[in-house]
Amino acid sequence: MGALIQLLACTGSQGAAGAGLLAEDFVAEELFMEFVTTPDDTGEAQQILHLRSDSGLWSLRLGERWSEAEPQGQLAVALEEEGYKIDGALVLPARLTVGQTTEGTTVSALGELEVWYGTFPMVASVEVSEGFEGAHHFAEGIGPVRLELYDRTWDLAYYE
Repeated sequence: MGALIQLLACTGSQGAAGAGLLAEDFVAEELFMEFVTTPDDTGEAQQILHLRSDSGLWSLRLGERWSEAEPQGQLAVALEEEGYKIDGALVLPARLTVGQTTEGTTVSALGELEVWYGTFPMVASVEVSEGFEGAHHFAEGIGPVRLELYDRTWDLAYYE
């Protein structure tokens, strides 16, 4: 029984209320991800947004394959004392609590979220009103799984 209690004490998640959830558990230093517009998008045909993260930068490209996709720019990302920042704007506060507002970022939900790729059991959903504006969703142990960029909502379709 004691080992089970120790194991539970060491995990990042401590329930849907958000006690003990940290921004650092919802970001990854190196990622390669592909996002698609959500199925209810009424705009152009499905496009693929490629995101590569390396050495503190997100590189974004739009197109079918990374090698041929049109560069969309780069965003500086950093895990700092205040939390996770994208181009200097706070996106995930260091400690995640539903209803918490910090530097223009409000944690709107913590819990399960279904995206194009599948269902993730623990996702931090945030509304950002300054800098990297929009509704963004980060899965524990994965990173971004839904982003609002370029006037569209992008759902995770692939990652490694």
